[in-house]
Amino acid sequence: MPELLRDKKKDFDVLYVDAVESTLKNIFGNVAQEAIVSLMCDLKGMLPKELLRSPEALADSLKLLFGEDGARVIVCSIINRLCDLMGIRVSFSGSFAETVNKARLKYEYDISEDKLMYISP
Repeated sequence: MPELLRDKKKDFDVLYVDAVESTLKNIFGNVAQEAIVSLMCDLKGMLPKELLRSPEALADSLKLLFGEDGARVIVCSIINRLCDLMGIRVSFSGSFAETVNKARLKYEYDISEDKLMYISP
């Protein structure tokens, strides 16, 4: 039984939230990260837990705070961190939410990058 537990993958949602939180802390520091998340929650009318779990809301609030270019740098960093945590690579194409969905499919279902392009978002 311990062997079965060792082979079990971590839940994608846990990895995603960890990637978001650790990236924001790495870029802004602990205190500023908390303030930024709080401000984004105010902008979107969401709780921190909801905001951090929603790629669409997160990307939108980052654009409102940091502009298109600033948000792009941050979401690319989040995707890179997520890929590191999952142990796989995903090309960033389309929106942040589409890329996160591709990462989920690749991680949870072992779908190759070639087959991912045939799956509509």
